[in-house]
Amino acid sequence: MYGVIAFENCRMTVADYSIYKNLLPVQLLPLDDRVEKLREEKEPEEIMWITQAQRIAERALQRLLPEIKEGAYEDELCAKLRYYMAMEGSAGYAPGMPLISGKKHLCPMAAGT
Repeated sequence: MYGVIAFENCRMTVADYSIYKNLLPVQLLPLDDRVEKLREEKEPEEIMWITQAQRIAERALQRLLPEIKEGAYEDELCAKLRYYMAMEGSAGYAPGMPLISGKKHLCPMAAGT
């Protein structure tokens, strides 16, 4: 053994674990929920950035809402939402940002079926 590699066992599949265990000459150390616990705690600066991102998303969505109607194309709405987010100050967006619409809701950042 050459050392230790810690990994997020809550997110790794059994198949991936088996591959790493067989290929790597190291001890694999499961972290259980330790990384998740770290993600739960936010510094004041992180909270400020999250709040700013939320405000940008809210303003962009308000600009988009009048364009969401029957017959609208999801791809066009996504492109417009990205544009509005950029115009409101966003530095980027999540790749593959789908938009789901239906009778009762609009849900940015949700995966379509």
